[in-house]
Amino acid sequence: MKSIWPLIGRALYYIGGPFVFPFTLNKSRRVKVALIDPETDRILLSQTWIGLQEWNLVGGGIQKGEDMYVAAIREVKEETGLNISTNQLEHIDEITESEYRATYTSHVFLAHVPEKAVERRKIELLGLEWFDRKHLPKPYNKQTIKSVERKLSQQG
Repeated sequence: MKSIWPLIGRALYYIGGPFVFPFTLNKSRRVKVALIDPETDRILLSQTWIGLQEWNLVGGGIQKGEDMYVAAIREVKEETGLNISTNQLEHIDEITESEYRATYTSHVFLAHVPEKAVERRKIELLGLEWFDRKHLPKPYNKQTIKSVERKLSQQG
């Protein structure tokens, strides 16, 4: 039964996306958090069943009036169960993303956390796993991963 959800998610994306995204995503602000284990250099990625099922950073929408750091902490907790603090977050990029006729801003954060078991806590998540940064699963969101890799290469 689990395998039906990606098919439903893709159908919703292709059929409903052109009508829904311009109203729900357009001009919205989002957060994406790269959770990296400093010991193993592995990254935590999530995959939703809605849409193209790309692996991406943990994240979601910033609520009206919400600080982007608070949104990042909330999204990490909601999706993974991990508790992180503002001190662990480094704002590394602001990128513009587009889907159909919707354009939105994603604030990309980096946080170093020890790799531990995480639990998939939101129903829209198909997967939540730690991966070696040199061997990422496909498909993944190249724009956000490039942003993280650029920052990590600057750090040495």
